[in-house]
Amino acid sequence: MVDSEGPVRSEAEPWGHVARRRGDQWQQPAGIEQDQLHFMVEAMEAWILADPDALAKFYGNAFERRLCRSESL
Repeated sequence: MVDSEGPVRSEAEPWGHVARRRGDQWQQPAGIEQDQLHFMVEAMEAWILADPDALAKFYGNAFERRLCRSESL
């Protein structure tokens, strides 16, 4: 799973997206299929910071709420 770093065209193959992405130019490893690369949504970081209560409920004691404070970033 990688950060999409921006919009991904619906017709784009995942490995093609990261191959063209400036700063990455990742090549698809031999034996790895297109469906084995997954992207986080573009606003994942904002979602994590926006709803710490939902994260705490889901992760329980494993969730460290202090890491979601904006001064921690």
